[in-house]
Amino acid sequence: MGKAGALLALALARVIAWRLRRKGDVCVPKKPSRKPETVLFNVIYEDGTVSSNRRVPASLLAEFDSKAQIQAFLEQQDREIGERSGRPRASISRVERVR
Repeated sequence: MGKAGALLALALARVIAWRLRRKGDVCVPKKPSRKPETVLFNVIYEDGTVSSNRRVPASLLAEFDSKAQIQAFLEQQDREIGERSGRPRASISRVERVR
C-alpha cells in the first residue's frame, strides 16, 4: 500500500471512529434515540394565533372520543405553560392534524 492508500485508510478510520462512541474499550455504534410515538397537530386559537407541530401521544388517537381527548391534552399543556410563563393562552378554536 502506497502513501495514498495509507492516507485513505487513516481517513476511513477517523470517519468510523467519529461515528462511533467509545464505551469502555469497545467501540459501540450510537443508538438512535427512541422517542415515544407522537402525532403532530396544529392548534388554532380563538384570537387567530396558530401553534404549529404540537406533539400529542399516539395512544390518544386510539380512544373512542379522540378529538375531545386531544383537545383536552393540548389545553392542559397550555394551562401548564401559561402558569409557568405568566401569560395564559387563548381558548382553542380548532385542532388540525399535520399530515
